[in-house]
Parts: sequence; C-alpha cells; structure tokens
Amino acid sequence: MFNFYSKVTFTQKNIKAGFYEFIVGESYYSILKKLKDGKTSPVIFTIIEGQTFTEIKKKILESTFVKNSQFDIANTPKLSKALNTENHQNLEGLFYPDTYFFDYSVTGLQILQFAHEKHKEVLNSLWKKKTRKEVSYKKKYESLILGSIIEKETMLNAEKKIVSSVFHNRLKIRMKLQADPTVIYGLREKFTGNLKKRHLKEDNEYNTYTRYGLPPTPICSVSESSLEAAINPSQTKFLYFVANKRGEHIFATTLKEHNNNVFKYQKNK
Repeated sequence: MFNFYSKVTFTQKNIKAGFYEFIVGESYYSILKKLKDGKTSPVIFTIIEGQTFTEIKKKILESTFVKNSQFDIANTPKLSKALNTENHQNLEGLFYPDTYFFDYSVTGLQILQFAHEKHKEVLNSLWKKKTRKEVSYKKKYESLILGSIIEKETMLNAEKKIVSSVFHNRLKIRMKLQADPTVIYGLREKFTGNLKKRHLKEDNEYNTYTRYGLPPTPICSVSESSLEAAINPSQTKFLYFVANKRGEHIFATTLKEHNNNVFKYQKNK
C-alpha cells in the first residue's frame, strides 16, 4: 500500500536518502512528505568516559549508520596522520567522551576527527588555566595520562582532585604509582575481570607496580573533570587510598594508617 500510495502521489522518484525517524502509526502522507523534503534526523554517537580506543573503534564498526568505517580507521599510522595527532602513534585517550550528532552516512574517520578536535580544545583550555606550578610533570600529554588513571580510579568528581594529589605526591618522592587500572590495561585480553597478585608482578610498560613514573600512554578516554584534577590537584600529604563498600575512597598519609583502613573497609568486601 505504501508503494502504491507513493506512485499515485508522484513522490516515489523524489525520495531523498537519509536517516529518518518515524512515529508508530504515522500516516503515509506524513512519511512521504518527510522523505520528499529530506527532513532527516541526526544520528547520535556517544563516547563514554573511561572507554578505550579499542572499544570506541568496535562501537564505530558495529554502528549501522557509519559508512566505510572498516577502511578509514583500520590502519593506525594512517589514521594518526589523518587526525594530525602530533606524532602520537598510540591513539589512546585522544578522543573526548561526549555525545555527538552527525548527518547520515558519517564516516568513522569523521567521528574520530570531531572527537579528537574536541579533546584538543578541552585539554588546551584546561592547561592554560593551570594554577599549580609545582605539579609533577611539564607536558600536557602527561596530564592526559594521569587524567586517564584518575578516570578509572574514581567516578566521584568530589574526590578526583584528592586522588590526583596522591599520585602527584608519589611522583614527587619517586614512589611507584601502584595503580590497578594501569595493570588491567597492560594485561589486555588476558584480564578476565579478576585482578590477582600474580598480575601485579607481571612486568610490562603499563605495570605501575613494577615500574616507576607514569605509563607511556593514557589508558582510556578522559572526562573534563578528570583532566582538571590531573592539572590542578588538591594540596594534600596523602600517599594512599582504599575504596569502602560505597565506592568512596578513604585516604591516608602513612602505610600503617592505610593498612588499618584496608582491614577496616575491605576485610568483608
């Protein structure tokens, strides 16, 4: 009936390709008018805080509205050049987590270009507002690396700057960061959801239990609040923290105090 109606109303040859949204029970007339006028709906793509580049690429490849994605994001060196990523061959953390709106038939490359430009805009803006001159590094990229660790350590904006202060304090006294999220990232597909003591001893460039300083790259996409925390940490003397049963963190300045907190808050976890 729809095909017949489009013929008798002479709209069949005037239909415009695109991504449309229709309401259940919408009339043939209304549908054909949308198709004739080309009133397309925007397609939505969301990058979530903490997603890895692998997860972002997988989501692009699985999106039905993205065109040619398997070709334009497959080769990392070519993609890095197309994005003008300042010679970063590893693209982890270079795409800002947000909800983006595109026209139908957007390509995977266009999505990544847009998210990368937003990332640069946010990072540059925050870096210019840096107030703490005594932070433990001098480069924007290093703040992005630390921001990604903070992103994985806590979801609570209220404590991100305190978590950041712990890592800054450790870097200043050349103490290992000992951040579980970096170990998990380094394990890649070997991680099955249960981090064990033996994993903490398996040396690789992302294991901050076996190596000093920051890992070589970010470990995920980074929100503005985590970047802000990495660039402008709180001023504290904390060197340790442990999560309680509510997902909040308890901070400590000494190992003895920290061990007491671990026993108190995690013994029955």
